[in-house]
Amino acid sequence: MVEKDNNQSSAPVPLSKNEKVEAKNLLAEADMLRKVPPPLLEVLVGQMKARVFQKNETMLEQDQESDRMYMVKSGEYKRIRVNPDTGKSQTVEFAIKAHSINTMRILSGEPVFANVECISDKCKVFEIMRPNFLHALQTHPEIATRIAEGLCEDLR
Repeated sequence: MVEKDNNQSSAPVPLSKNEKVEAKNLLAEADMLRKVPPPLLEVLVGQMKARVFQKNETMLEQDQESDRMYMVKSGEYKRIRVNPDTGKSQTVEFAIKAHSINTMRILSGEPVFANVECISDKCKVFEIMRPNFLHALQTHPEIATRIAEGLCEDLR
């Protein structure tokens, strides 16, 4: 039997039945997805995988391609932005405390804004890759419409 290195995240694995319910609930709480009805959230859940990050492990790297988003089931994480001009690090806090990471950038495709690091013993997340997310939007355009409706409300 091969022992797992405790300093590396687990490979993404399919969600269990219970995890699918948890993932759907987390998606429903995300500001960007709050207008998406439950049956359409299930479409997104069908594209998600479970993953576990270990303490001090980088979950996303600043300026890398935004190729995924996470819904955080458990664990604490921090965002650290490194100023490219000075090299100084700064902890980034968002006004909205959510259980999601990289949700807006998965839409825009902009690079990851800040390093994201697990600071708990473990961080369990539900991951969706950008190509799968975009495919769900293309095959179920109502998801995109509902996301746009919610974002427009935020702008008013």
